[in-house]
Amino acid sequence: MELYRNRLYMEDVVKTGEVDLPWEKLRGRRVMLSGATGLIGSFLADVILEKNRREGLDCTVVALGRHEDEARARFSRYTGDPHFVFVRYDVKEPLAGDAAGNADYVLHLASNTHPLQYATDPIGTVTTNILGLQILVPTGKEKTVLYSEIAGAVTDLVLNALLIPRFHASGAAMGTVMAELVVLIWQYVALKDEVTSMFQSVPVLPIVTALLAAAAVSLWVKLLGLGFFVTLLISACLFFAGYLAVLLIWKEPFTTDLLRQVKNRLMLG
Repeated sequence: MELYRNRLYMEDVVKTGEVDLPWEKLRGRRVMLSGATGLIGSFLADVILEKNRREGLDCTVVALGRHEDEARARFSRYTGDPHFVFVRYDVKEPLAGDAAGNADYVLHLASNTHPLQYATDPIGTVTTNILGLQILVPTGKEKTVLYSEIAGAVTDLVLNALLIPRFHASGAAMGTVMAELVVLIWQYVALKDEVTSMFQSVPVLPIVTALLAAAAVSLWVKLLGLGFFVTLLISACLFFAGYLAVLLIWKEPFTTDLLRQVKNRLMLG
């Protein structure tokens, strides 16, 4: 596939695999990914499979997807690789066989990702995001998952009813984001002992400060009455500029390293 011939993409894959994360926890394990051909799922699969090739991580990726031909084309580089297993599957249906039971880690990454889909296919979005997670989650935390997803669904429905009549597709998107946030907070509280160690290396204070600063410098644009598209464009530019500026001032390692890579590529170009 042409993507694997793209030098910049492969550099990003390798660079991500070099980030200081507990990769050893994946050694000899099976990771199941729903939405494996999507933006996040496919990149994560490439990172793991490339670490297998370069470092012998011995981690098997079980890729779930509805279209086998699309998955085979997307992951053509790993044709015949025993560490890549594709399972044809729609996350809105029960997972047949023992594939789920054999997985050490399950990441549910399948979802409708366009605001227009939220508005035109709310049932499909809800069933993919909620029922899919309930089917894929490992046993032992069923009640936690159920209660968190109910809270998220109620939040989504209430906010959609309030926001869609006024903001249309954008209102649906806002409702979905808030619903996902409710689910995240609920599950984090229930599983804080398991995930706390994962976030110890994350610079929470700089990131939160950057988000608040970025929101402050971008939200006021709405008051100018410039029209939806222009407001959205200016707000987005100000948000990301403010976010990156704060992280650079804070000298956050990932951001400074990213800036260095961009400079190097511009100089080479």
